[in-house]
Amino acid sequence: MLTGRSHPCQILADAMTLQEHLGGFEGKKIVYLGDGNNIVHSWLQLAMHFSFHFVIATSPEYLPCPEILKQAKEVGKSTIEIS
Repeated sequence: MLTGRSHPCQILADAMTLQEHLGGFEGKKIVYLGDGNNIVHSWLQLAMHFSFHFVIATSPEYLPCPEILKQAKEVGKSTIEIS
């Protein structure tokens, strides 16, 4: 399950790993360093359903899709920051 727009299987695996090692990700700060690609889009989709602080560290030319970013911020479940 991978497309140019999302990668839900990767995010489920990341979420399971965080659950196993940290007891979950809700209420925690998750930092993603890299391109605003399908992985970031899937993290943003997860941020619409769970509460955590998600920081995207990327350069301006590699920002995530503005529509997905806007939607995640409007839901307001998580704090979303771009650095």
